[in-house]
Amino acid sequence: MANELDKWMRHGTVLGRNLHPAWAYLETAREYLEAGRTLHLHPMPKKDVRWLVDDVPEDWKFYELQFPLLFCLAHASELLFKAFLSAHGKGKETPGWRNHAIGVLCQSCLNLGLVITDNTRSFIDDLASENDDFTYRFGERTTPIFFPPTKSALQAVDELERSVTPPVEPFIGTKGGGLL
Repeated sequence: MANELDKWMRHGTVLGRNLHPAWAYLETAREYLEAGRTLHLHPMPKKDVRWLVDDVPEDWKFYELQFPLLFCLAHASELLFKAFLSAHGKGKETPGWRNHAIGVLCQSCLNLGLVITDNTRSFIDDLASENDDFTYRFGERTTPIFFPPTKSALQAVDELERSVTPPVEPFIGTKGGGLL
């Protein structure tokens, strides 16, 4: 272990998060949400736009990185649900926790009192149905893949973050029982 720690100190970053799990999940979810927001705000230019005529809308010359963006939003949603559940004393024994089942985690949170709008719930249901085989993570599927409108997706995860934060706030600044 000492050699591993030395290697990371020389070549990378060592991050020991001795935070309460609810806080750690919330902070990590916020990082993924911000990554998704950044991907949305900075679309990639299309490499070969010679086929485009000069008077096309500017946004036709760029494309969003849909798979990474939706992976960030799916993962942020999962971590937000886990933050809420951790704040309520739940953990890895909770159905859906170990297999990243966003829809199941969402239902567990709703059963514990999480309040979200119908639009956010609809987005989570769509996200869960598309991501139950990790489609947004790996992109491996031969059937059509649903990509929700990015702006609506970001609004839904933003709302989820706002709803999850109040029950997690009492744990901010507290230490956990180990590293996450």
